Amino acid sequence: EGIIKSAESLESFPLTFRCLKDGEVIWIEARGTPTPLADGGMLWDGFFLDITERKHVEEESKINRQRLRMLNKIIQHDLTNDFIVIESAVYVFKENSNADMLDEIEKRVKKSLATIENYREYESFIDSNAELKELNVNELINEIIYEFPTVKFNVEGSGYVFADEALFSVFKNLTTNSITHGNSSMINIIITSHENFIEIRFEDNGQGIPKDIKDKIFDEGFFYGEKGHSGIGLFIIKNIIESYGGFVSYEDNQPDGAVFVIKLRKVLKQRL
Repeated sequence: EGIIKSAESLESFPLTFRCLKDGEVIWIEARGTPTPLADGGMLWDGFFLDITERKHVEEESKINRQRLRMLNKIIQHDLTNDFIVIESAVYVFKENSNADMLDEIEKRVKKSLATIENYREYESFIDSNAELKELNVNELINEIIYEFPTVKFNVEGSGYVFADEALFSVFKNLTTNSITHGNSSMINIIITSHENFIEIRFEDNGQGIPKDIKDKIFDEGFFYGEKGHSGIGLFIIKNIIESYGGFVSYEDNQPDGAVFVIKLRKVLKQRL
């Protein structure tokens, strides 16, 4: 059942096919004896296995291996730089007994140990979150800008984060809430890269959030105002961001308006 879209190889056995069934992509494995037909088709004397779940696991493992290879290249680059400095400092110390070189060596050793620990945590994160994708924040924001042509957007910075398709809904609903509840006409989106995370700030020029409800806005079931049921709710936004291993918080903008700050795990890119 379903429409066969493509096969990995028509010469290997058993055959593996990518199919479309009820509008969804699945993978099947054909086991049996193929018999070519006169019209160019193929008759199978055998059975089909749904191997979609296995394919998903294989794809996640492939992505994970690629990420770990990239991590290995980055850590080699960073540690090599530190070791070169240490080697030079040792040489200088041997030549003239400059005690300052011992301080430099100690500083670089501590930096190298911190680097190893940071990348160990990063490796643990990607190993346990293989289902998350590497998303370009700016591409998602460009989609938001396209959907809200009446709002003036200013975008600064760029970055890649670990998330999934729901991150677009987060951005969209923050924008919708800013317009609906705050009557905002302008939103500044500032993306900054830090050592282990990307920070995304949504800063609007609206009315902001009343002081007496600031500590409730992320509570389950909470809403305010006549239009309080619009959007997916800040409670759900908070849960989506935290499911990525991230954080979301609120600040007052100056002189007026609201600021929502999102911090997500940064995708490490190899340095040139």
